[in-house]
Amino acid sequence: MLYRISHPNGAPQSYSEHKVDNRATTCRSWPRGPWIYSRDSFGATQGGSSGSPVLNGEGATGLSWASSPGAVTPDTVTVVNLTSTAECTGRGGRWTANVDIGISPALTSATVSGNWDDSAKGSGSCITDFEGNCRVSKKNLKSGGIATFTVTNIDYPEHTFVLSGPDDSQEVTYPVCQ
Repeated sequence: MLYRISHPNGAPQSYSEHKVDNRATTCRSWPRGPWIYSRDSFGATQGGSSGSPVLNGEGATGLSWASSPGAVTPDTVTVVNLTSTAECTGRGGRWTANVDIGISPALTSATVSGNWDDSAKGSGSCITDFEGNCRVSKKNLKSGGIATFTVTNIDYPEHTFVLSGPDDSQEVTYPVCQ
């Protein structure tokens, strides 16, 4: 919980309490970066309150997003889960390869990118949801074979992607299509 007394532009002092929400969407014009995102639980703040001091439950000030209670923001990010599905999509045995990706920590709006190989060629990317998951797909593949997707980068402000080795690739096997 965060506690704040604000006094914007000469307005009367206002007391408010806020619960940190590391899954909240970001301000439209700002990346998440070092900002604290919270939801009002008592009272509210007015426009112009951004410079007001914030205290945590122990009375500490000078908080940043990385040290906010409940926020998980190590400076590295890794792939922790890769699963695949294949689906028939049309005549002639055409199919789609899907790879579901999970990252840790569970960062919202991280861009996961990589390359397709084997029966599929090219690159692909997806944007993670609030649980750190996303899906990359390769459509209209010819019948037979396999498609392999390898994660090559995860882009998120102030984080560095760390390869986990062979766990960063996922093979998708051609489904039996009529």
